Amino acid sequence: MTELPDDILELQRLAFRYFENRTNVKNGLVADNTREDSPCSIAATGLGLSCHPIAVVNGWLKRAAAAERVLTALRFFEHSPQGPEPDVTGYKGFYYHFLEMKDGRRAGGSELSTVDSAFLLAGMLMAGAFLDAAASAERVITALPCQGLQPPPIGRSFRRYQFVHHVLVNGQYR
Repeated sequence: MTELPDDILELQRLAFRYFENRTNVKNGLVADNTREDSPCSIAATGLGLSCHPIAVVNGWLKRAAAAERVLTALRFFEHSPQGPEPDVTGYKGFYYHFLEMKDGRRAGGSELSTVDSAFLLAGMLMAGAFLDAAASAERVITALPCQGLQPPPIGRSFRRYQFVHHVLVNGQYR
C-alpha cells in the first residue's frame, strides 16, 4: 500500500475524530453538525461507519472497539421502527434525513432521503465487511422493503430509468 503524505493522514485523523466525538455511543447515530442540539444525519452516520476501517488501519482505534461501535449502529437500525407513522426512523426501506440523536425517531418534519439512505447503507456494508460484521449489515439491508425504488411507468421518466439501469447494471444501453 502506498504511504500517504502526513498532511493527508492528519486530515483523515481529524475527520475521524469528528465522527468519534459526535456519535451517540448508545445507538451509533452521528450528529449533523457540532451544535449541541443537532439532530442525527443518516448520511453522516453512514460516513462515520465507513471511517472505522480507516481508523483501525491507521491505529487510531482498536479493531474490537471499532467492531463494537459498528455493531451498535447496525443493531439500532435493525430494530428501528419503519412505517407511515410520524415518529419512526424510516419508511419502506428509506430513512429520514434527520433523526433525533437520543432515540433515532424522525426529527421535525424531515423528509425520506434516497441519497442519504444510500450513504447510510454503503457505510454499513463497508464497515460490516471490514470488521467481520457483514452478516449483521446484510440482515439490516435485506430486511428493508425498498418498494420505493420501482421503475416508473412507461414514458420519459421510464426511458431515463432504463438508460440509468442499463448503464449502471449492465454497462450498456439498449
